[in-house]
Amino acid sequence: MHRSPPKLTVDDIPGPILPEPNADNKSPAPAVMIAVWCDLVAHMDRDHLDRFARSTWRRFDGKDLGPLSEAIGRRRQELDG
Repeated sequence: MHRSPPKLTVDDIPGPILPEPNADNKSPAPAVMIAVWCDLVAHMDRDHLDRFARSTWRRFDGKDLGPLSEAIGRRRQELDG
């Protein structure tokens, strides 16, 4: 009798897609990703915005994140205002 292979589980999914946080080896942030992130932060609530900002700055080189920093600042002003 022929058996089907077992179904995949969450444990079978490969590790994280984003690079792991590492102060010595931060990845450059692709311009297209920054543009997408700028659109996304325009709709985030305060908790998600703060978590996203911390995570992004841990993982990516800050010199690439200028436009994203401005978008986050604008969203924080909207949320505070």
